[in-house]
Order: sequence, then structure tokens, then C-alpha cells
Amino acid sequence: MRLNSLKPLLLASTFFWSPLVLAQGADEVRGQLEQSSTTSPQEKIAFTERAVSEIQAAERSMSKSLEQAEKDKDPVKIQCLTKKLSSTRALLEVSMAAQARMMEAIEMGASDKADHEFRRIAVALSKERQFLAEAEACTGESGKDSGQTQIEVVGEGVEVVDVTEPPADPGGDVGIDPPDTSPFE
Repeated sequence: MRLNSLKPLLLASTFFWSPLVLAQGADEVRGQLEQSSTTSPQEKIAFTERAVSEIQAAERSMSKSLEQAEKDKDPVKIQCLTKKLSSTRALLEVSMAAQARMMEAIEMGASDKADHEFRRIAVALSKERQFLAEAEACTGESGKDSGQTQIEVVGEGVEVVDVTEPPADPGGDVGIDPPDTSPFE
């Protein structure tokens, strides 16, 4: 069966997904993939409508974040969000086309074709959740200006050193050229 050949691919790809993505519903997607042949056409339609709506919402959210990054003139955020947004838009197009083909297949009674398109949408949804988590990481605390960090160490025998001063010349060798070590000089 096609589902058995898909399981190793799914298991391998989940190895690379972040725990946040798995927490956001990858189990639901995996469950839908495993049950795609036993899911009724009405359940498939309902799931794909929710999936496409979720991908559209993620696309809108990333677009707003990108607009804010452009207003803030933050090139790192802009680059990160642009990559995620373009991937999301591609997934949205694939999902919408797969949804239309699935609806046609259901109407024609081609359950294998409908199952295939259903699985495509489920995989696109799980990838979208990954992209959304990565986009949120782009704008999260890691994306903010870190400023300056000051560390204070308290204890006995701790020497206070001003790191803005150049180091003292311990042996007087600073500024003296070494002897010619190469015949090519």
C-alpha cells in the first residue's frame, strides 16, 4: 500500500522538525495521514478546509511580520521572513490546487486519487507549521537587538581587569620583527 512506503519518509522528516512544530499538531497530521484511506470524504473535505485556512492565516501573519520588519529596517528579519513567506505561499498554492483535485476525485469516485491529494495537503500543513515556527523565531527574542551584556563575578581572588585597555607588554617583544625565517623574504 502507498501509505506503508510513505511512513519511512514521514518518520525521517519528523526527525528534523523542531519540538515546537510537533507540539503544534504534527501528531494530528500524522494521524490523518495514517487514516487517510479510512477517512470519509466529508472528513477529508473538512480537514482540508481547515488546513488551507490555517495556511492562509499563517501567510497573513508572516506578511504582517515582514511589513513590520521592513518598517523597522531590520535586514536580518526581512531576509528570514522573506524566505519563510515565499515557502508558505508555495505551500498555499500547492494545497489549494490539491484541494481542488481532491474534490474532483471525490466527485468522480476515485478514492486513491482523493487519498493522494489529501495526503499532500496534510504534509503541506505540517511543513507550514514548521515554517511558521521558524518565522516566529525570526521575530522572537533572538531577533531583537541584544544590546550590551554585563557580567559581574563575585568571589575571592577575582582580579578586576579593564578589557578596554591593551594588554601590558610582558616581555618587551611587541613591535620587534622576528628574524628572517624564510629564504623567500
